[in-house]
Amino acid sequence: MTLMQFDIWSFMLIIGIGQGIFALTRLKREHLTKLSVNILGLLIVILSLHLTEFLILNSGYYRTWPHLMRLTEPLLFLIGPAFYVFTVSSLKTDFRLSWRHSIHLVPFVLSVIYICPWFFTGAESKIIGYERMLTGGPTGIGISGFIYAFAHIIITLAYSYGAHRELRKTNVLISSSAYRFIKRFTSVFLGYWIIQLTGLVVITLVQYYIFYIDYTLALINAFFIQFLAYKMSKGIDLTLTVQGRMKYEGSKLSEEGHKVLVDGIISLVQQQVYLDSELNMQKFANMLNINKSYLSQVINKEFGCGFPEFINEKRINHATLLMSDPDYMNTKLLAIALDSGFNNKTSFNRAFTRQMGQSPSEFRKELSTSH
Repeated sequence: MTLMQFDIWSFMLIIGIGQGIFALTRLKREHLTKLSVNILGLLIVILSLHLTEFLILNSGYYRTWPHLMRLTEPLLFLIGPAFYVFTVSSLKTDFRLSWRHSIHLVPFVLSVIYICPWFFTGAESKIIGYERMLTGGPTGIGISGFIYAFAHIIITLAYSYGAHRELRKTNVLISSSAYRFIKRFTSVFLGYWIIQLTGLVVITLVQYYIFYIDYTLALINAFFIQFLAYKMSKGIDLTLTVQGRMKYEGSKLSEEGHKVLVDGIISLVQQQVYLDSELNMQKFANMLNINKSYLSQVINKEFGCGFPEFINEKRINHATLLMSDPDYMNTKLLAIALDSGFNNKTSFNRAFTRQMGQSPSEFRKELSTSH
């Protein structure tokens, strides 16, 4: 029996596989049965099985179990569709799988048909083929091998880009931990497959197989699984409820959405974001990850004013507090204006007079008289 060749590569692969198992158990322990979580579990299984195949290859056990090799290759064509479904089903509560979605399985079925001859190849031929590849044979991976690898990478990148577009179109409060998780997940996932494509191009250009490139990609895969496992350990809830989801129909804002948005605005005000002199409506909307029109709609309805008046009111209130503070008694009004979020003294005087009915200097004089 072949002894395992245990090295740093094998060690990292084992860690990645172990983290995949941990992430799966975490999903199970949370008792989350929604479609998005089930699809995430499928993704973790596929990536973990792919790592297992690399471990068999790196350890030398492919000579003992040659028929286990390449079994996971068709599964690679499921990664893109699965990731897209995971993203969309996480963002849209009404998303349901139907028979028409089976068209996304066509690349997987074709890959199974393509690889079928390999399954019926003898063990000795498989071992010889792998050892020729591992020694960097001059024929490289061949045209068919390049097309096969290129196809699953491009398909996955296409689905990843589609998921990224869905994410950008969805209006969700940035305070949602689930939304932040999905956003980071999408970015990391897209970056990983761009690296995969780069590795394939390098192998093709040098005209022979460099197994260290594949091993490096496998380790990135392992780190990717560890990223998921870490998030699972933090107890991330992958369901975007009304507290984390903002779904709008046309120009109408739902009652739940209105309430969530008001809470978000109040939260940002409590954080005193209005003290940022560069703050504008777009920047404020970006903090909430919503469209400016919805922000304007809620501020007008809830606070009875436009966005500039709303922000200036908070700044003036802050300025009056500073002016009432004995420590700021001798502070120049320009400094108070800048500390309150205004860019200049003129806009400060204008906003202050409009709101308070008197100029800042008159307000300060009145304060000193009362004291």
